[in-house]
Amino acid sequence: MISRWERGICLPSSLNIFKLAALYRTMADPLFPGLTSMLRKKLIKREEELNVSKQDKKATYERR
Repeated sequence: MISRWERGICLPSSLNIFKLAALYRTMADPLFPGLTSMLRKKLIKREEELNVSKQDKKATYERR
């Protein structure tokens, strides 16, 4: 199973991530640096999109 994670075929379940973190006495982030980085970038991009959308709505409202 772990070799499948290592080769990128699948990802461990949330429960297994927390079990691994407990086993290695660490947080889950260091176990999956690539995944953490990708998710962080996606979240930042989504927040930026939402902020632009809110600003557009506010500008539209203020023009009225």
